[in-house]
Formats: sequence, C-alpha cells, structure tokens
Amino acid sequence: MSDSLPKVRRNVFQLDVVLSDCDGWSVLRRLKADSELSEIPVIMVTIVDNEAMGLDLGAAHYLIKPVDRDRLASPDREAPDCAFVDYH
Repeated sequence: MSDSLPKVRRNVFQLDVVLSDCDGWSVLRRLKADSELSEIPVIMVTIVDNEAMGLDLGAAHYLIKPVDRDRLASPDREAPDCAFVDYH
C-alpha cells in the first residue's frame, strides 16, 4: 500500500468510510497491515455510524459527520498535534 502514496511522511490520516472507488474499512485494514504506515494514527470522519468497527480496526478517533466544530477545537480533545491528510 505504501507504494501508492506519495513519499511524504504523514503525521495522521483522515479517512471516510464512503469512498468512490473502494470502502474506507478496506483502506483502514490496509493501512494497519502495512509496517511502514501502521503506527500513523487514522481519524475516521464519516456519515457511517459504526464507531466500534472503526476503533476495532485500529482508528485512533472516530467522528460522525456533520462534525461539531466545537468538539474539534476542544482543548481536552485527545488528538495528535498534526495536519490532516486525506487518502483517496
């Protein structure tokens, strides 16, 4: 999988379950199975209400759209200090 991504070191992945050419569950499984990418946190941001599955597959956080901007900005939110990167 890492061959399909640009050679840029990511701090975090932002991933939706609903993608045009595949599903986010498959992408999450592939990210977590890749030795070069598995330690990078994945934040799921999706309309799909299945947080348990996302966390079971290794997502660091699971947000359901529409995302509450106040929740994102909350200082007590446990999230990596990093930029968000989309994988499509």
